[in-house]
Amino acid sequence: VLDDGMQFYQLYRDMEIVLLNAADPFDNGWTFPRGLLREPPSHLRRASVIILTNSDAVPSEQLDALRIRAARLNPNAPILTASTAPSGVRPLAGGAEMPVAWLQGRSIATWCALGSPDTFEAQVEALGPRIVLRERKPDHAGATLQELEAFMTRATALGAEAVVVSEKDAVKLPPLRKPIPFVALKASLKIEGVTGLVQDIRSRVEALRHA
Repeated sequence: VLDDGMQFYQLYRDMEIVLLNAADPFDNGWTFPRGLLREPPSHLRRASVIILTNSDAVPSEQLDALRIRAARLNPNAPILTASTAPSGVRPLAGGAEMPVAWLQGRSIATWCALGSPDTFEAQVEALGPRIVLRERKPDHAGATLQELEAFMTRATALGAEAVVVSEKDAVKLPPLRKPIPFVALKASLKIEGVTGLVQDIRSRVEALRHA
């Protein structure tokens, strides 16, 4: 299983699962450097399965329009929808996981290095805290101990009671002295039609085993 392997043309693959962010699926329609796409939308025709993520973050008519466009680009691939839901708050320093209600009414800061920081911050805000400071880094970026400590100093000066990061970011952050809790927002993924997808994957694996 390989992530971000679609642009590696020399790679043999049995199945290509493409995720499209329903909130911003094709950016401005152009590839680097004119836009943010790695390949033009027409290359969606190579997908075995298309999954529209963040499907709960857009109006139904927008999701329907995306589904139609994706089907035109690839009439043969199943099109599924997926959404994420916060499921808990995990202290990075260790200790018991807390319910998402722990964030309700607190003043917090957010730190993220994600492709869709708006989506992450909206998920956090929906849980009822007040975000007093937001730090956005380029997707996949890490942070030095000095950078994080400087951020924590700014956050506490603004009255933040905790810093919230995504689980994706949490694994890349170095240990640091924490004057306030440093927590990761856990999220669960729900894919509509996942049973059919799993069966398809299993059948492909079985075919390879008996090839």
